[in-house]
Amino acid sequence: QTHAHSTKQTKQHNTTRFLLSGPLRACLWSDYNLSQARRAFHAATMTSRPWKKTGSAVRQNSSGSFSVSSSSSRDVALTMSSSSQKEDIITPQADINHYHDMIYSLATTPVLSSLLSRKIDPAEADRFAKALLEMTIATNCTMPLIHGLLEEEFISHAGNTTMRGNSLVTKLEGSYCRIIGRDYLKELFSQIILRIVTDTDLDLGTSIQRVQGPKASVLVEENRLRVMAVAQEFIDRFTSPEMVQKMPHEIKILASFISEFALKYDPAHRSQFLGGFVLLRFFNPAIITPESLDLLPDGVSPSKQDRTNLITITRLLQKIANQALSVDEEEQSWVNPFITNNQEKMEQYFRAICVDCPKGFRYQDIFEKRQSFLAAAIDPKNLGLVHQLLYNHGYAVVKGLAELGKKDTASDFLRMIILLGPPPRTKALSGWAKEKNLHEIKVPLWLKPRIPALKRIPLRPRYGQSACLIDSWCYIFGGQHADGSPPTQEECFLRLNLTTLEWQNIFTPAELIRNNHSSIAHNGVCYFFGGTYNKQAVNDLIVYDPVPERIYRIEPNKLDDPNHQPPSPRYGHTMGAHNNFLYIFGGYAMDGKKYEYTNSLHSFNLETKVWTKIELENPPKERVHHSSFMNGNDMWIFGGRTP
Repeated sequence: QTHAHSTKQTKQHNTTRFLLSGPLRACLWSDYNLSQARRAFHAATMTSRPWKKTGSAVRQNSSGSFSVSSSSSRDVALTMSSSSQKEDIITPQADINHYHDMIYSLATTPVLSSLLSRKIDPAEADRFAKALLEMTIATNCTMPLIHGLLEEEFISHAGNTTMRGNSLVTKLEGSYCRIIGRDYLKELFSQIILRIVTDTDLDLGTSIQRVQGPKASVLVEENRLRVMAVAQEFIDRFTSPEMVQKMPHEIKILASFISEFALKYDPAHRSQFLGGFVLLRFFNPAIITPESLDLLPDGVSPSKQDRTNLITITRLLQKIANQALSVDEEEQSWVNPFITNNQEKMEQYFRAICVDCPKGFRYQDIFEKRQSFLAAAIDPKNLGLVHQLLYNHGYAVVKGLAELGKKDTASDFLRMIILLGPPPRTKALSGWAKEKNLHEIKVPLWLKPRIPALKRIPLRPRYGQSACLIDSWCYIFGGQHADGSPPTQEECFLRLNLTTLEWQNIFTPAELIRNNHSSIAHNGVCYFFGGTYNKQAVNDLIVYDPVPERIYRIEPNKLDDPNHQPPSPRYGHTMGAHNNFLYIFGGYAMDGKKYEYTNSLHSFNLETKVWTKIELENPPKERVHHSSFMNGNDMWIFGGRTP
């Protein structure tokens, strides 16, 4: 019914709000079963459209485009032409904070990126790697991501299979190095490659079976000498102190990561891992396709024979990197001596390029500069692509996390998916709607929100505080610290924006700081009653009005009638609100010079500012530190400590 209403009156509701306030939100408050999530996702997604923000009117024009006109200056206006609808991925107008969180999660929780890359098909995996690299470069978090993925690669693979497959981390490493090291590669190899390409008579065939003619054996021997000479020139060039010094620092850090994990998990193959990274992922692709990195002058491109020559050279360089002697009889006579002669030089080179690893990545420092993210050069289609892949393959990722025992990570991932909502254009519900065994996975959804560093303020642990909600703000008032000290005037009253997760301080006069009090939000303001101040119980009523922002004490109208006196000073009580009245029940109250348990009920008329003691028939037993809530005309009491 809620959704039917929302589709008719888009000015009051929209799909995104429905997703967070409809059946899916109901799931969050119970033991979470993914079959419920599937149904909720299905219901919300089937009607999803590329608009966002409450208070927007959505219209479909005759041309087939959608326009969103905003009734609030803070809302986002979006126009989507019919031609853009033909794209595979339509860029979503999601809250930029949610995309910020998406990149944060993928970068700082590498298992998410790794699982997703393994669940999608190879074509999508290449696009995902490219999009992920662009996003992490723009937000300065590529290094933390690769660091985490590398460790996972070493843990999940053994021996020579590590970093040999076409995994996400090897794709990211290779692409990142070519981006960072483009100018370096040009200075390093362009002159050598240019000589090879411009030598039209050069043929570096080294196999006796592939060289024809009466002098085949002589030609093969000459070619082998040429190949070794050229390969040695490459080796001497990149191992020279000058070029080691000029190697980009980021690439040296990546080499240090590999060395770190190799020494930790497989020290016997450290040199092979480093050689595979530097040559297989960085140098060799540039040598084989120099034109792709502008290593050759304009108009110069390798011929088919040139390409064959370059591949022959890179094969020998890779054997050097592997540092494994050849078992092929034909190669043993010339390849193995070449490898042996360069082993010490390569070992010295690997030691030279491994710098000290940065200790303790501070993701907060990276992501707290949200403005740099907003201005980052990220292709919106890449954001849309990753959003689409996360949504389509979300079930597989959650299942993989559950199998790994990472339920907390699964909960954080589900929270991120919920906040993102469905992509603007969902082509398939391959993950959430088509699986039949979603009920087999249960993920508890007690979620601890990740507060961006920029939105944080210094907070000390506390207890005895209260919380109430007005619109999208949660107000935290009072309490005391673990050592019993009260919060300062800056710490006492805080509020958290539940949309942006931003903390703010509200300055509190010292005489209003409270502990073990009660609070309630009613008619757009917060009320606080009683509690302790300077370790003494009090009975004053404090009000906070956010518009205009002020906090003050309400002075009641005092009457001579004993039934219209304020409640005695107390703490550990509860408060409720109904119509124009506040209700105070129970607590540990001051009776003369001592505290006693009480079951008294008092009301406060917000118009007349008069207290009234309400006499009850069959009252509940005296109690303190109980809980209560209002439901219609009823006040419900639960638990507490009794005499």
